Amino acid sequence: MFFIIFLLFNFSDANNQFGLKLFQSLIAEKKENTFISPFSIFEALLITYNGAGGKTAEAFKKSLSLEDLPLDSINKINKNLLKNFKKEKNIILKIANGLFLRKGIKIKKDFLLINKNYYEGEIKSLDFNDQKTIAIINNWVKKQTQGKIEKMIDKIKPLVALYIINAIYFKGLWQKKFENTFEGDFILEDKSKKKTIFMKQEGDFFYYEDENLQAIYLPYKNENFGFYIFLPKEGHPLTEFISNLSYADLKRYLAAFSKKEGELIIPKFKMEYEKVLNDILKNLNLSIAFNPQKADFSKIAENLYISEVKHKSYLEVTEEGTEATAATSVEISLTAVRERFKMFVNRPFFFLITDKNRNLFLFIGALFQPT
Repeated sequence: MFFIIFLLFNFSDANNQFGLKLFQSLIAEKKENTFISPFSIFEALLITYNGAGGKTAEAFKKSLSLEDLPLDSINKINKNLLKNFKKEKNIILKIANGLFLRKGIKIKKDFLLINKNYYEGEIKSLDFNDQKTIAIINNWVKKQTQGKIEKMIDKIKPLVALYIINAIYFKGLWQKKFENTFEGDFILEDKSKKKTIFMKQEGDFFYYEDENLQAIYLPYKNENFGFYIFLPKEGHPLTEFISNLSYADLKRYLAAFSKKEGELIIPKFKMEYEKVLNDILKNLNLSIAFNPQKADFSKIAENLYISEVKHKSYLEVTEEGTEATAATSVEISLTAVRERFKMFVNRPFFFLITDKNRNLFLFIGALFQPT
């Protein structure tokens, strides 16, 4: 039992480190509202990793921070994780994996079995020359994300052999609902202001503060899951906080929260995000997987390489709770003194949606401008 927990925490650490590196790369590339599910991207790439051989497999191991875990252990942990997610109460958390194959392509049986047995993958063989196939794949994603992501694929290129798609859907109600809403100014990084609806809550919170930062944890009704907000203090830009944030720093922050009485004001907001991740992943040691001459996916079929990795996500934060979803396609071709605090989240902030029980980052985001 202890060994399984040890492996799970190694798996979670790998997911979290990979997710943070990826997120930091996205913010460095473009300072905008950004919301990703590291777990969705990680899951889709794990399935792909199972099909890799030689130097390509080594690149996946390094990129995904999985040097300390054998692939068969990773697969077993994943199977256990998906099974246990289904047992969670007072929360909706759905993970779905789909493998969509071009009819006529011979895929190795072992790869299909791993996908089915360890990733609960739906496997469909489709006519990629038929326009209806695009609708079939997009409808699958739409169904898995409760209608929030309607279109994952625009067209199927002639040389595409298969799509590996992961979808994650999360809906959680706050343990304590926000009651009071009012209109106020959200101050952007350039000091301009945007009228925004804010919501307020008072009580005891798990809270952290130092000279540079305020942070708070909002549990859902299933208290294994929660929403962390990190608000850099005035004069400390969010982009600077994110770029300097190491995973060790983040773990130290998360371990330093303590219960404190105070007042919290946060904006209501909604976010949609879409990104092709090819260049980012190439810079995170996966360039060989995108190289038609060098990629080795011989455990799937011969002569394959990754032609595109796309990620789409949706988030809504309201008085009642949080709804978040994401899909990834791999195309192959806080006890402190009882002094009250006030935390007014009216500036750009960084946030996490986590499974505390398993130390797993499900979603990572940054809000620069409420929408």
